[in-house]
Amino acid sequence: MIFLGAGASAPFGINTSKVLTKHTKELLDEKYPALFSNIETFYLESVRVELDFVMILTQLAALTNEANVDPGHQSLIFARQNPEHIKDYSDVIAARALVDF
Repeated sequence: MIFLGAGASAPFGINTSKVLTKHTKELLDEKYPALFSNIETFYLESVRVELDFVMILTQLAALTNEANVDPGHQSLIFARQNPEHIKDYSDVIAARALVDF
């Protein structure tokens, strides 16, 4: 049995999680300057994990509409503690989907 690492697809032009996270951060910094920093701080301090692009997109989905995520998901905690960030982020979510997948 052969096991391949997460970066095995990179030579074929498929972005790694690290690259997708970097691109998502850049897009958020451009469109919504304080948002990424606030999300990152929350996850590092409260959840004690480093963000990846899936977590960022899940958070954006929760901020767009709470019904987009499971009722007990930590993204809802951030959304409820930071109501100033609640808005429709469908443009960012769609941009990530079109560019990255």
